[in-house]
Amino acid sequence: MKIVTDLHTSLQQKTAATVGFFDGVHTGHVTLLNRLKKEASQRNLASMVVTFATHPREILQSNYQPELLTTTEERITLLAKNNIDICVLLPFSKEMSTLTSEQFMKRILKETLLTEYLLLGHDHQFGSDRQNGAIEYIQFGKIIGMKVERETAYMKGNTCISSSTIRRALATHKIEEANTYLNYPYFISGIVIGGKQIGRTIGFPTANISLTDKRKLIPADGVYAVKVTIKGNIHQGMMNIGTRPTIDQSLQKTLEVHILDFHESIYQENISIEFLSFLRNEMRFDSLEKLVQQLLIDKENTITFFQQHT
Repeated sequence: MKIVTDLHTSLQQKTAATVGFFDGVHTGHVTLLNRLKKEASQRNLASMVVTFATHPREILQSNYQPELLTTTEERITLLAKNNIDICVLLPFSKEMSTLTSEQFMKRILKETLLTEYLLLGHDHQFGSDRQNGAIEYIQFGKIIGMKVERETAYMKGNTCISSSTIRRALATHKIEEANTYLNYPYFISGIVIGGKQIGRTIGFPTANISLTDKRKLIPADGVYAVKVTIKGNIHQGMMNIGTRPTIDQSLQKTLEVHILDFHESIYQENISIEFLSFLRNEMRFDSLEKLVQQLLIDKENTITFFQQHT
């Protein structure tokens, strides 16, 4: 996949394009991308995704804090896996935000990116004239010589699959549901940092994680069965997200994972966590002994989960 970050880059082929942020590159997005590739092939055009390096609201609203399903690098990787020919990573700016949808289609898509065919997501809008939608885009396309079509919503049962749908699932412990909509396990990545090492004293040493990108969405507090990738190797683990109320009164949220049957020192190593199943809510126990009893139950539940899903 060719990645374009400079609009002065010369393209060698006319394109079939779709525009969007594509957070998560979920099953709805993949359906759209599959149709884009089909339309591009039929028209002898290069398939092209036009997206943004940062969420537009981050530029327009200084206090906006996104909760991303995927970082920019993760989005690009997932788009590449879908065999898109070109990914245009636009540097969104306040100046760009003033373009109307017609100006964006004419100046950016038609004249700069050589777009002959534009496929719209079912509810996607762009340009400063937010009152416009698919009907207007189709009319603008006719004026500038661009075929514009809209994809229908992607449904699973009665649910319209979107990035917002997946965020809601992750915020309510519905990990399996979120993973179904994504068609891959939701994951976070970071660096292993030093902690208070209390887990080590009770037989459950944990790796504390600092996220690579602080804008990444963290699933709801609780304990999860997870897959852990570190140094290229995959391990089974159980992860706690929360404030550790039994042993810490700071109320500072931590991300810590206990890797089963693992005893290496991994400080400052890169680590990736795939969320597979929600085990329980975070709880406060009256003593460390009772916490350990629950952790032993969590460990057994984690082992059972992997035995049943291997």
